[in-house]
Amino acid sequence: MPPADSRADYRVRIFTGSEEFPFAGHPTLGSAHAWLDSGGNPREEGYVVQECGAGLVRIKHDGGRLAFAAPPLTRYEPVDAVLKRQLA
Repeated sequence: MPPADSRADYRVRIFTGSEEFPFAGHPTLGSAHAWLDSGGNPREEGYVVQECGAGLVRIKHDGGRLAFAAPPLTRYEPVDAVLKRQLA
């Protein structure tokens, strides 16, 4: 989709069968690849900027390779004691 933020090259929304995610790695790489293959022209040489529910994600592209750093967490909430024990 066209970006709402002028710093982005394109915008993506990521859905599962039951909900929308603010960010997911595989769809980020896949949509960047599809956008470039369909003639997308990045604003910055060597980088594609994707806008998603988590904000802007800067994706490095070097030939056929794509890489990104995950955006900051979008949720911060305490973990209950039972779950902490199960994880430990």
